[in-house]
Amino acid sequence: MKTVADYEALALVAGFVPRLRAMREYLIATGLQADLGGDPAGDRRRVALETECQLLRVAVNLDVAIATPGKYDALEARFQKFKWTYVQYYRSVHESWRLDMDWAGAIAEEAHRHLGALRRLDSIAALASPASGEIADRMETLGRRIIKCSLPGPLSPEITPRCPSCGFAIGTPSPRAEIEDLLAAAKRELQAKLAVLSQSTIARLIRQHDTGHRLEGFLKITQAAQAGALIRVLDDELVRYLARLLDENLVPEADGSARPRTVVQTFKPARFKRQRAGHHQRPLKIPPAGGSGAR
Repeated sequence: MKTVADYEALALVAGFVPRLRAMREYLIATGLQADLGGDPAGDRRRVALETECQLLRVAVNLDVAIATPGKYDALEARFQKFKWTYVQYYRSVHESWRLDMDWAGAIAEEAHRHLGALRRLDSIAALASPASGEIADRMETLGRRIIKCSLPGPLSPEITPRCPSCGFAIGTPSPRAEIEDLLAAAKRELQAKLAVLSQSTIARLIRQHDTGHRLEGFLKITQAAQAGALIRVLDDELVRYLARLLDENLVPEADGSARPRTVVQTFKPARFKRQRAGHHQRPLKIPPAGGSGAR
C-alpha cells in the first residue's frame, strides 16, 4: 500500500512535469530581471511584473514542486494570472518601443550627415584638432542598439513572450536620448569650425581666389554659421579647395621660409591726421532737408 501511495504521488508529479517545464521556459523567455536597486522612479507595473516573474521561477523549480505536489493547481493559476498581465503590458510597451526606435533611427541618420560634414572639415589641418573621432566611436556603439521592428503580423506574446522580429524585452533602455546628445555634440563641433571658416581672412581669400564663383553660396552659409545648410553643400572637392586656400595663406620669413598665418587676423586701426591748431578747415556741406541731393 505504501508503494502504491508513493507511485500515485510520483505519477501526479510526472504528469505535471511538462506543464512545469513550459511555465519555466516562458518565464525565462520574457527576459524579466528583478531590479534589486528598487528605483522609486521606475514604472510600478514593470517592477511588479519583474518581481512576480522571479518568484514564479523559484516556485516552478521541480524540487519545490515535488515537495508540495498538492499546490500544482494553485501554482498554475498564479502563473496564468501573471501571464495575462504580462501580455497586456508587453503589447503597450512594445508599441512605444517600436515608435521610439523609428525616431532614434531618424535622429541617427541626421547625426551621420552632420558627422560626415565634420569629418570633411577635420581633414583641413588649419581648422583646429579633429573632433569627429570620439563622436563616431560612440555613434557606432549606439547604432547597434537601434533595432527596428519589422514584424509583418500582430504580436502573440501569449505564445512567444518576446517579439520574434526585434526581440524587445521589457526594461530595455532606449538609446534615443544618447543619440540626441551625440547629434547636439556634432552640431556644436560644426558650429565651432564654421566660426573659424567664417572669419574675415578666409572670406577675403575666397573672394580673391574664387574667380569662378564656386564658393559664393558657401561663403554666405559659413558667415551665417548654418550647419544644417553646410551638410548639404559640403563635398570632398569643396574641402580640398578650402584646404588649398588655407595652405596658401602663408607669411614669408626673413630666411625665405614660410610660417602659417593665423586664420583670425586683427585689423590695423585707420590712421587719421591730427588737425593742427589754427589750421583752416574746409566747412562741411550739409544738403538741404528733403533735397534730392541728400545721401
